[in-house]
Amino acid sequence: MLLRHLPYLRPDIEGPISEAEAGPCGVKFWKWIEASRWFDSRPGVPARAEEILAEGCIMSTQPLHDGDPVLVPRHVVGLISESSHQHLWMLDTELGVIYWVMCPGSIRENPAREPILDDCYDYAPESEAAWRHEPAWAIVYFFELLKDQFRQLCSVPVSPTVVPEMEDDLATQVEGALVLVQAIYREHGWPDLARYRKEECMKAIRTMLEERYGEDCWMLGL
Repeated sequence: MLLRHLPYLRPDIEGPISEAEAGPCGVKFWKWIEASRWFDSRPGVPARAEEILAEGCIMSTQPLHDGDPVLVPRHVVGLISESSHQHLWMLDTELGVIYWVMCPGSIRENPAREPILDDCYDYAPESEAAWRHEPAWAIVYFFELLKDQFRQLCSVPVSPTVVPEMEDDLATQVEGALVLVQAIYREHGWPDLARYRKEECMKAIRTMLEERYGEDCWMLGL
């Protein structure tokens, strides 16, 4: 029921789960509709598989902190695919906060929005500390933080499904590409939404990448 009220997790595009819309740092939002169809069409998949993935319990298969098991309670929901560059966004529906596991150093050290600084050992079991010690924000501030990443073009969309960050390996593999993409965004009015010409901008980005980088465009997911 909760996920039905989170529209940013329900992109309109159809297709495989791997084609879900991307967010900052290359994360992939879960395509819940497509995921549900996939699980329903495979009778051999365990009944709780989708629930386990939705709760973010994939962390329990990846022990942290000297091999101690990682526990995720049922009221905590994983918002993105577990394959998203090792990032995890964990929504605690009881506390109303989102934890960013494996948060990039640039955000951790200089967050645009003040994170919650409470000591997790004061309010949660020690068995949950492996992920609760990560930076956390109130839900509203968390998504404002993500918007800031786009406004500043720290995360640079090159397509609806590929959003590398300036610190990403892609920035060095395709030398200079993201800097040029940033310039095209600004030439088309970004971040002033009243002036931004999206369709022209995205077309110009694709044309530039294909003409300048040719076969290397696959590194950017094109």
